[in-house]
Amino acid sequence: MARYAVLYLLGWLLLLPAQARAAHEVDPHTLELFRILDQGGPIDAVLERSSWPSDDFVVSYLEWELLFHPRYKASKERLLAFLDRWPEHAQAERVQALLESRLVREGEDGELLAFFDRFKPKTQEAKLRYIQLLLERKRLPEALPIWKPLYVEGYIFSAEMERHCKPLEELVSIADKEIRVRKLLHAGPQEAYDRLFAQLPLARQNYFRTVDAALHGQANFDLLLAQLPPAEAAEVEIWDAQAKYLRRTLPRKQFIRFILEPKSSRLTPKVRYLYRFQLAKELLNERDTTTALTLLRANIQEAGGKAPDSLWLAAWSSYQKGNQKQAQVWFGKLAMEATSSAQRAQGGVWAARLSTSKAEKNKWLTIAARYPESFYGLLAQEQLTGKLPALPAEPLSCPARWNAELEDKLAAPRLLQALGRSFLNGAEIRKIANRLHLSQSDQLCLAKELGAADLAIQLAASARKGEGQVLLSGLYPQPDWQPLRGWELEPALVWATTRQESLFQRQSESSTKAYGLMQLMPATAAEESTRMGLTSATRHLLQWPAYNLAVGQSYLARMIRMFDGDLLLAVAAYNAGPGRALSWRASREKEDPIAFIEKIPFSETREYVKRVLHGWAIYRLQTRLPVSLEKVLRDRKPGAEPFLFRTSVAQ
Repeated sequence: MARYAVLYLLGWLLLLPAQARAAHEVDPHTLELFRILDQGGPIDAVLERSSWPSDDFVVSYLEWELLFHPRYKASKERLLAFLDRWPEHAQAERVQALLESRLVREGEDGELLAFFDRFKPKTQEAKLRYIQLLLERKRLPEALPIWKPLYVEGYIFSAEMERHCKPLEELVSIADKEIRVRKLLHAGPQEAYDRLFAQLPLARQNYFRTVDAALHGQANFDLLLAQLPPAEAAEVEIWDAQAKYLRRTLPRKQFIRFILEPKSSRLTPKVRYLYRFQLAKELLNERDTTTALTLLRANIQEAGGKAPDSLWLAAWSSYQKGNQKQAQVWFGKLAMEATSSAQRAQGGVWAARLSTSKAEKNKWLTIAARYPESFYGLLAQEQLTGKLPALPAEPLSCPARWNAELEDKLAAPRLLQALGRSFLNGAEIRKIANRLHLSQSDQLCLAKELGAADLAIQLAASARKGEGQVLLSGLYPQPDWQPLRGWELEPALVWATTRQESLFQRQSESSTKAYGLMQLMPATAAEESTRMGLTSATRHLLQWPAYNLAVGQSYLARMIRMFDGDLLLAVAAYNAGPGRALSWRASREKEDPIAFIEKIPFSETREYVKRVLHGWAIYRLQTRLPVSLEKVLRDRKPGAEPFLFRTSVAQ
């Protein structure tokens, strides 16, 4: 057993980034303490704090990880001691959140009040407790800013809480009360709505009485509407409410007639377009293409590229029906007018596919190729030139060395790298940035240098949204992590999958309880870890990058083998499950590959396949490896060799 532990430690050490090890040598005992915490097993050796190193920063992270370890029940006193000793710690908010949840469940009023006076409550339950404590002590000015957001969002307070909050309700404006009335009108209990309704001025009561009548189809709607001033009677809120009632109660054919009539123009455009689009999808599922296209055409005529989903669905439906001429018109309109670069590229590639001349085809591909940050844009580049070009130079210049003040601050995140914890550096960089007022560009440079992949994506996405800059090295980071036991698949494929699954957020948890970087379901992770001879997967282990990457990589490799190296089907299987992917195999073998992707019956899987394949190509281009999207799409059985290889930890 001891021999196994030594071997495990050696492997763990080799997984640390070499650059970090060289810059910050850490003694083996400290590394062993962190390794024990990673494994999720017995932690007796870590509990002996007298053996901890003297470095206060390292001690803070040992203490922090211990507080959240599944084998350690941190006391309230221990949690508070952490916040007292390291009040400005980069991970302090997580400790605050844990202590808050414990205090709300177990704390005395005095403890709660002292804590919330120091740290503002985050959860709804904590806010309600704090409001009550403040009101009991007549501290209305402090309670108001915590209570008011809950109030206007339509939160339903208990009868006892409502009594406590009466003084606060007298302090809110009529405008705030109207916001709450709207929330209660659509989703609140009638009693709460009636109480608040009675507090409105008479003129506003008349208005909301009309909205209520429209929403519930009351017989007196026309009479109430006639009594309103013309400006209020024309409010789209009234007509949106009526449409909601009609959609709920009318036979579908009648509602379709209503939503196509000129009077439907009284609705909010977004609401009108959404009803038509949703109805069209229903009808297409029932193979009523004619009526569906009538609805979609109405959206296209009114909104054009501002209704890109309708444009795509109309073009795709026409293509499937065999009306290629009309399909190309709409694909082209999508390429020219869509609001997003991905949709423009999609429209351009499909317009090119239906072109009758080489010149026309190249015109549409050239438009699509302007957007290599999307699947279709990158595909268009390859189709234009026969190969994928090198990635363009980025307008991001990172210094070889930072100024003395910043260099001093970087000692902490570099030490985390040396400890194999670069995945924690996002919070450290944010902390430094706030203190030194760093630009987003400088923060992105630091995120790339210090292995904070999740922060790199956030910053690059912000730059793209705000300034229109496409910084692919930030959008597609390559962290300094490795799977436990090393690489079995090429890193490009693992990074592309990880990026799509979790955006490199190691604690990511889906609504279906998939965990970690590669979003592994507990049953899948348990089966795969057993196959690999690893410690059985737990939630704690799945949050450790090396473990999650190892198990996720192994499962993805199994999918690639199952589908004979067909990367498209393997990626689809990783998302939708191997059973579904097997049922699509026959279609994959006979369909045009691009059409096959668009015919995958789940929108999530369609987008997933495109994004992972696109990410895989970008990652290979970053490392100057040969890559062809066309080949992967076209070769249905290319064999596993291009994607699978084994390397030992020592290598």
